[in-house]
Amino acid sequence: MKIFRTGFLLIALSMLLVWVGGHYGGPNGMTIALVFAVLMNGFAYFFSDKIALMSNGAQPVTREQMPRLYAVMERLAGKANLPMPKLYVIPQAAPNAFATGRNPSHASVAVTQGLMQLMDDEELEGVIAHERGTVGIQQFTNSPSHQFALCIERCAGDPASGLPVTPRGKTTPPAWPYGVRVGWGHATSQ
Repeated sequence: MKIFRTGFLLIALSMLLVWVGGHYGGPNGMTIALVFAVLMNGFAYFFSDKIALMSNGAQPVTREQMPRLYAVMERLAGKANLPMPKLYVIPQAAPNAFATGRNPSHASVAVTQGLMQLMDDEELEGVIAHERGTVGIQQFTNSPSHQFALCIERCAGDPASGLPVTPRGKTTPPAWPYGVRVGWGHATSQ
């Protein structure tokens, strides 16, 4: 069910971007917006995990650097019959952890130094099990659809009304793709 919601969200937001491109630039603007939407979706799909890790200052760790973290993760990965994710440590004192990636084979789990220092092995295993669970069911905090939705939300319109911002006070109802013009309370064919 989640894959259908994600697909619907990506298609709907791409259509919104194409509509905005058509509104401001006509057919050429629509084409440019479509190309931009495809590139943005592809970039979000392949790189959203790296963006989330980089924005939090996560550092990759080896088994020699964090044997306790690796032991917990390997034990849980074996129980869940899932591949071992890449492990990262964030140099922060606040206890926190998150999972990211596009699927279980390309997953990463990041924990803060504060979490590692604050929790004993049993508590750490509970937190890591939760994060490992989000990897198993593909419920990532920084999924590509989440990143794409935030980008569109911030770039495509007036946050107060939820409507696209019109250029130079234009009051004509916007043209929708495929020849439908929406007026106030009715739709007519162009």
